[in-house]
Amino acid sequence: MNLVEADQIASLPGLSVGAWALDRVSIRLSIEMLNRLRKEEAQVHIGARPWSGPESSFECGEFLGKTRIDFLEPDGHVRIGRCGTLNTTIACYRGVEVSIGDRTTINGARFSVMNSRVVLGEDCMLGDSIIFQPNDQHAIYDLENLDRVNTKTDIILGDRVWVGLGAFLLAGAEIGEGSIIGAGSIVTGSIPPFSVAAGVPARVVRSNVSWSRNPSAPDSGTHRMRERFKTLQSKTKD
Repeated sequence: MNLVEADQIASLPGLSVGAWALDRVSIRLSIEMLNRLRKEEAQVHIGARPWSGPESSFECGEFLGKTRIDFLEPDGHVRIGRCGTLNTTIACYRGVEVSIGDRTTINGARFSVMNSRVVLGEDCMLGDSIIFQPNDQHAIYDLENLDRVNTKTDIILGDRVWVGLGAFLLAGAEIGEGSIIGAGSIVTGSIPPFSVAAGVPARVVRSNVSWSRNPSAPDSGTHRMRERFKTLQSKTKD
């Protein structure tokens, strides 16, 4: 990864960095991503508020599309692997880790993250108007004993997860590899691997399935998930 200095930004027309972000956010990009930005095949905006505290960071392998990342408080860290098309916005508050795995595609998700992690595995596919919010940003207390009620944080997606249009993923969502989340679902807990989950809240409606990016035939990812499924089945039998 190559550290991007302030004097390099003018040579990268696909990259815009807000004035407050220049000395608050470390930017490291692969050679492939630098070339994408030079050709404007990808567009990235990085913004920040005038906070003081630990430095934030952005590291990116490669993608096509348009992404905006705002570091609104210190100590936010975003890592994007070598992905396909990403169209997304990420708002980072204090103490944040966002990681997007290789070959993942996003068609319009929004992340609002504070004091928590969002981890997307490899080869995931996210539709439009999806919201990731792993922290309520305000505390809720039990008035009997003043114990905090909303203590869950983090959202974790395994490899090869497909999230449908308009889904809402909240703190504590953990989706197993190969699974599918139906359009408009609200996910607040664990979904096992190789499942279809849908509804409010999302519940498993079918098991022992996975999906394909090709609408007419299994693709390489489908075959890979089938092998993983068979391996897990054999371990369970043993």
